Amino acid sequence: MPQPAMTRSTHPNDRDAGLSVDAELRAQLEYNRSETLKLMLHDAPINTVLSKIVLDAEEVLPGSLCSILLTSPDGARLTYGVGPHLPAFYNSAVDGAAIAVGNGSCGTAAALGKRIVVEDINTHPYWANYTALTRRAELGSCWSQPIFGPRRTVVGTFGIYHKAACSPTTRDIVVIEHASDLAALAIDRHHAQEELTRYRDHLEQLVAERAATIVCLNRELQHRVEEAQAANRAKGAFLANMSHELRTPLNAVVGLAALLQENATDPVQSQRTERIVTAGRHLLGTIDAILDLSKIDTGKFTLDESPLRIDCIVDNVVAMIRDRAESKDLSLLIDVPKVPYALTGDHVRLQQALLNYVGNAVKFTGQGTITLRVIVQEDTAESMLFRFEVQDTGIGIKPAVMDRLFQSFEQGDQSITRTYGGTGLGLEITRRFAELMGGTAGADSVEGQGSTFWFTARLRKGAEGTLPGPIDLSVTDPAALRAILRRDWAGSRILLAEDEPINAEITRALLESVDLTVETAVTGREAVEKVTSTAPALILMDMQMPELDGIDATRAIRALPGMDRLPIIAMTANAFAEDRALCLDAGMNGFLTKPVLPGRLFAEILARLTAAATS
Repeated sequence: MPQPAMTRSTHPNDRDAGLSVDAELRAQLEYNRSETLKLMLHDAPINTVLSKIVLDAEEVLPGSLCSILLTSPDGARLTYGVGPHLPAFYNSAVDGAAIAVGNGSCGTAAALGKRIVVEDINTHPYWANYTALTRRAELGSCWSQPIFGPRRTVVGTFGIYHKAACSPTTRDIVVIEHASDLAALAIDRHHAQEELTRYRDHLEQLVAERAATIVCLNRELQHRVEEAQAANRAKGAFLANMSHELRTPLNAVVGLAALLQENATDPVQSQRTERIVTAGRHLLGTIDAILDLSKIDTGKFTLDESPLRIDCIVDNVVAMIRDRAESKDLSLLIDVPKVPYALTGDHVRLQQALLNYVGNAVKFTGQGTITLRVIVQEDTAESMLFRFEVQDTGIGIKPAVMDRLFQSFEQGDQSITRTYGGTGLGLEITRRFAELMGGTAGADSVEGQGSTFWFTARLRKGAEGTLPGPIDLSVTDPAALRAILRRDWAGSRILLAEDEPINAEITRALLESVDLTVETAVTGREAVEKVTSTAPALILMDMQMPELDGIDATRAIRALPGMDRLPIIAMTANAFAEDRALCLDAGMNGFLTKPVLPGRLFAEILARLTAAATS
């Protein structure tokens, strides 16, 4: 719709409409602006700020009535903002007026986005729908300036009314533009604060929701942790029971086979019993491997720290593997550096890890050489990092299977008709042992050209020049031990506390084979009573016995007068570290796990009897 021509009239307070805006007005407007900005900076309510803008405009334009209308959130209407000197019924009537051309000066200005000047409300078509209202309010003219927000959107209008019909002067235009710009700043800041408040409230809600979620997740995690701990406890208890149940009959198998082998005169019978013993040892190794992995998983595995020598460990491994290597015409080469320091670590696990590698090398090498190499990778004031390598000229490994070699039960060939046996546990155990000793493990291989398996381990270092004596970790020759026991300890009284008849029979036969005198007790209480009547030279104590278990029986024996140095050796199917700790804490001197091979049993008895005699 074209804008109608303005109806001109004389402004009641305009003495010279052509005069330029003087410096006094500019100064007043700047002062009003600074005071309004102070209100904003002090977070005054929006109505307070807008009311000041309107009142300041009315002050510099005497006779004017000013108001501010705000755009509704949907952008379709104008809502009442402030109009302190306009009649209340008028403000109420225009609240919610539609934004449209022809709907008053303010509705049209908001719709067109430009200033609308109506010099005579009573005759202008924009006000045709409000004639009765404006006459009641005694309003004659209205000039409306759009208030622009960000991106030139209309956020409201600033209106100046006069009671008489009149046209705006330059002063009026300056004031209305100044007021609308200041109102735009106030409204924009208010909208920003509202948005910030909404965002903060939303953020607080999100934080509260996230906090509640975290609490729920923590509860669930705690529940899962408790379930996992319970599962680990159940697993540990199951493994302990399974260890006992497997080792007890295995002790009978290996022990009886060893006795048959010793007395066998027929070569075929001797060969068959030897195979039984070999199979029993293999089965024992598998059980030990599974238990070791399980103890590591449940956090119950602990390393034993004791003096060791690298060269002795390597010599022991070579001694145990030499016969198998020579049977395949394989050459064994050793490259071990001299270490001038006393070292401390777990020699049993080091030897086991190295033996796993060397055993595999012999298994998978048809001809050629196996090299066992030790390299010092790091030497600090407190420790040394060693790299143990076993290099072979065997079949090698395909690249596709290298990544899964060091995982439980994994092998390079998993087919049913695989040529090579094994459980696939050795490499995983070696890796776990290496990690427990501050190192890692890996392999390099070329298919058809051989492999190099390696692991690293950190060993604590002592003083230079204080090397321990040679440590023989291999299985001691049973025949040599028998000869020493018969010579030095024949007739010595041994108390065997064992409630399982077959195990008692086997152990008795082994002890009597070296001319030791054996007395048995089938309960812990009976063992204590027999020690009270006549003290033996040594006790072999089972952990699990009726009436009084081996732990309590040992404590009772140690409480007897003069029994503080009596050698007591645990001989049990309980193979966990905590079982060993319980036995040693109760006062036992040694710890043997079933099945006990003759050489190991004789070596432990000889060591304890000798120690007791020299103490």
